[in-house]
Amino acid sequence: MHNKRLKVCSLSFIIISISTYCIYQESIKNNTITITTSEEAYQIKEVLYEAEGVKGYYPQVISGTTKEKMAVWNEIIKDDFNKIVNTYSFAPYSDLQGTFPGAKTSMLEIDYNVTLLNNQFMSIFYTAVFQNPYSPYPTELVYTTNIDTKKDTRLRLEDFILLDLNFARTLKDWEYTTTGPSEKEWEPIIKDILSNMENEFLLKGLKAADQIASDNILGIYSYLTAEKLGISIAVPNFVGDHAELEKKYIDIKNYLNPIYEWNFDKKVILPTL
Repeated sequence: MHNKRLKVCSLSFIIISISTYCIYQESIKNNTITITTSEEAYQIKEVLYEAEGVKGYYPQVISGTTKEKMAVWNEIIKDDFNKIVNTYSFAPYSDLQGTFPGAKTSMLEIDYNVTLLNNQFMSIFYTAVFQNPYSPYPTELVYTTNIDTKKDTRLRLEDFILLDLNFARTLKDWEYTTTGPSEKEWEPIIKDILSNMENEFLLKGLKAADQIASDNILGIYSYLTAEKLGISIAVPNFVGDHAELEKKYIDIKNYLNPIYEWNFDKKVILPTL
């Protein structure tokens, strides 16, 4: 997953108007993104959430389908965003008297990319950067939301991929797509971590993927793009906290759930800006 992707990786044009109006804790900015496919045109507004020590953004769909469907999608999105925030909702050493030496305010920043939105799927990729006041280094973890836009339900990896030991085995050879200043140095270390992982244990982690909860034992989150399936997996802090692996749908066609139409003819195009 490329961390420097545009807010929405599949857009035809962007309409941005900056508003100075702000509501405490949560406000909708007038940043409107229009996504068009061969048949659909969706509009997304970016919502800003602010609370003590927390600043985050999440998308809300405002046009392109019925009000009823948008309401369900937006509720799923907001619920997942709240789960991410609540994952970090604690006050370190709050039971101690006085101020801990060198203590600073905790800071959580959440950003997102909409990696796919069409007549079958909506996929959102979140990064959450957390600075613990008692840790010398921040952490950056990944979370995702995948929605079946026909059935209006939240999806997990096991809903659209047929998971077995062979899938877990082949995942280790997928394209490493994480980008950053140290990624070339980290890639062989991460590949080594994955290659030494038992296939049975990795499969167990894949089956628990996409839960924003402690049950997600390997911190695995999936995301969809126009042409590829992406898997993000948690790794040690010294190699970046998370790693993204991607594979073209055509290369994993035997694992794609046949209840979905995996043609992706209606993909949107990333413009050159």
